[in-house]
Amino acid sequence: MNNESTDLILLTNCPSCEQVPLEAIVGPYDIYLQDEICITAPMVSHEICKHCNAVFLTPNGCVTVNDFIAYHTNQLTALELEDIRNGYEMSQIEMSKLIGVGDSVYGRWERGTLTPSRAMCNYLRILKKFPEAFEWLMADEESVNV
Repeated sequence: MNNESTDLILLTNCPSCEQVPLEAIVGPYDIYLQDEICITAPMVSHEICKHCNAVFLTPNGCVTVNDFIAYHTNQLTALELEDIRNGYEMSQIEMSKLIGVGDSVYGRWERGTLTPSRAMCNYLRILKKFPEAFEWLMADEESVNV
């Protein structure tokens, strides 16, 4: 892991070894994807234990890493997903039902706890770019629920 830092601050003790305070770092962070592919995000907020070398992402670091992965894998970020849904003035549950996933799935995508497939991202991009496709889907959904 690449741990060059641009900002160091001592924080709480390490949750893994409980030996020494964690050191806050903003710098390069290696991300390992499928098929042993490694990409390095340049400025990620994370913490490292100098005793056991455990690394912990901060909340902001998680967002940065998720956005970086989304960009490099052609997936939608949480903000893009929210933008698509808000563009059609739908709740997360309504959007989940419309596209045929579980009630809580769209919300989990927006929170970053679950990632939509590349195919689903393309489907959502189509709905965003072609409002008539969204309207057709809405009409079809209404006819099924009558």
